Amino acid sequence: MANNNFGWIFWEDPSPRAKLADDSKLAGTTKLETLVRELVQNAVDARTANPARLVVEDGTVSLSDLHDALKLDELKAHIKGTLDFASAENPNNRIVPKCESQLALLDSSRCRYLKFSDFNTKGLEGISKFDKTKAIWKLLFDDGTSAKEASSAGGVGVGKNATFPFSQISTVIYATKTDEGYGLVGSARLNSSRVDKTTYQPEGNFLVYDDYESVISGDCSSIRALGTEETRDFKVDLFSRDEKGSDVIILGTDGNTALSDPYWAKRFALYAIINFYPAILNGVFTLDIKQEGKETIALNASSISDVVESFESDEGDSRELYELIHDAKLLIDTLKQNDDEAIYRIVKQTDPVLGDLTLYMNASPDVDVKCWQLFRSFGMKTITRDVRIQKPVFSIVVIHSKIGSDYLLAAESGNHTEYNLQPLGESKAKEVGKAIKNFESWVAQEVGHFGQVDSSKTDIELAGLTSFIALPGDLKTADAEEGVKPMLELEPAPQEKKIKKRKPRKRDSSKPDPEGLLAGQRKEQWNHNEDSHKTWNGERETKTENVPVVPGDGKTGYDRVVQVKGTFRDIHSPYSKKVELVGKIDSSVYKSKCIDISVLAVNEQGNINDYLPKVNDAVDLVTGEVLTEIENDHVIKGVRVGSDLYVHLEINFAAPFRSSLIESASVVQHIEQTKPQQEGVEDESTK
Repeated sequence: MANNNFGWIFWEDPSPRAKLADDSKLAGTTKLETLVRELVQNAVDARTANPARLVVEDGTVSLSDLHDALKLDELKAHIKGTLDFASAENPNNRIVPKCESQLALLDSSRCRYLKFSDFNTKGLEGISKFDKTKAIWKLLFDDGTSAKEASSAGGVGVGKNATFPFSQISTVIYATKTDEGYGLVGSARLNSSRVDKTTYQPEGNFLVYDDYESVISGDCSSIRALGTEETRDFKVDLFSRDEKGSDVIILGTDGNTALSDPYWAKRFALYAIINFYPAILNGVFTLDIKQEGKETIALNASSISDVVESFESDEGDSRELYELIHDAKLLIDTLKQNDDEAIYRIVKQTDPVLGDLTLYMNASPDVDVKCWQLFRSFGMKTITRDVRIQKPVFSIVVIHSKIGSDYLLAAESGNHTEYNLQPLGESKAKEVGKAIKNFESWVAQEVGHFGQVDSSKTDIELAGLTSFIALPGDLKTADAEEGVKPMLELEPAPQEKKIKKRKPRKRDSSKPDPEGLLAGQRKEQWNHNEDSHKTWNGERETKTENVPVVPGDGKTGYDRVVQVKGTFRDIHSPYSKKVELVGKIDSSVYKSKCIDISVLAVNEQGNINDYLPKVNDAVDLVTGEVLTEIENDHVIKGVRVGSDLYVHLEINFAAPFRSSLIESASVVQHIEQTKPQQEGVEDESTK
């Protein structure tokens, strides 16, 4: 029997300080390359056999059919709630026109979509019952964590967020077929809203629930995906699925610049080649791109070169497309290689930690860059490094070892372009960090040798070099005669000047200096910038305040927030009100028995989110003490630190939430200064 208790669930926000999130932080990136990387990577990670078959297509769908199937009126209510919220705060808020365009789209007759499907894959597991360890629930609830295995191509777990910026209504639907059967869920990333005087969090999910009240209070045990019974009467076949695998459907792509481009399908194909060429070449996956009204682009191991050549012959292409074609051809040419050692070269190396490595170098006349790119064993491009060499050389490094690729995967940042060794643990981080340093040094050395210009061959011109360096005999050229000064001239080395030490000047200790301080007193310099604010890249700016202690007595007190170094780890189930926090303070900087712990919400880019429910209290799990002094809703005051320098807390928030957290520790130091009070003169600090 079908369960009619399904629809959109948005979790309440009881905080009296609830506010709209900064729309710029919610927007995310609309770079098509980011979308391609994440969709392809996630699909390939779930493959059960090679090749995984990937299909992407665009089209239009009737909104009246979608309204009935997806209960879009519930979504509209929250968008209208955001509009009212924003209008009440500031009628000129840029969120207002965004909400108006969202509502206009939902009131129209049709909307566009982009559907990405994968086959020969296992699908999203966990559809029948809520289990936070299963892929489908990690996809919906966990922000910044991953359901992937260690051997997968992407392990940071932020790729799911790449789809929402391409939807005008910030809504994505997931349909899947697994061994458990068929399942369908949805996710919306809107903004805070007020509906019937209740404030709601920005994110909502489309699913089945048995008890609505228990779910919004944080008990997710009864939720599941929509099954065949719930979707039987859907009038749209967009969500149908017969084979194992998954569909990612981005709704409302209307007006998206990247997807409204008439050449978006070509760009999609080229980004797939540039980022996954070795994977396509080795038969890891195929990709069919179906653009409405145009011929299907079929990418596979045997068709890549022909596809790129066909793009080259088309007319009306943009400069961006031309550059993508050039980059794709360069990549293909580099891995093809040939017997001309003056242009192409292959070098192999075995690292004791990372395993087997192959370096492909290309110095053909078509090369106009000086860089190398890293591809893991899976065949996905990660980092790109520039190199300082004389002539242009484009290089590719392939790590063949699964172990080496897993290490780099574990140390990979959210944008797949840098390394973060902290997740590996202290000992392994040191080992892998040293291996990465050695590997990059080896690449730089090999590319540097290949990129040298042979100075013995006089017929080789050092292109552009003479524009900056005045060569011997060139100082009295026609240019010099015209008054053009050479950019580089050799001058005698300056003689080291001897500095005489001055003896300290004595002053009368009985007289104050111009600043009002007597001899022996130290002048303190404090920052009174009221605009000081928290930034987050692992550290926080210190804010100090000048506070009078006793008016008129000549004393001034300063409260200074001092950052305390430490490491923290939090354990948080999706949409739970409780967070378990374990931390250790660095003994080298710790000087107090009590600290203050600040809790902030961060998104997948590491930026601080505007939204986080307030902290009601925290329980010290070591002593059992309940900490009720909470400053600015998110700073827990007076956390005791034992002799082992560990803290262990259970933090109780006012409402369930899903954001990732970042914590910091600090202490407040109070400093007093004594300043002579002149008779009849009012102390400035007391005004």
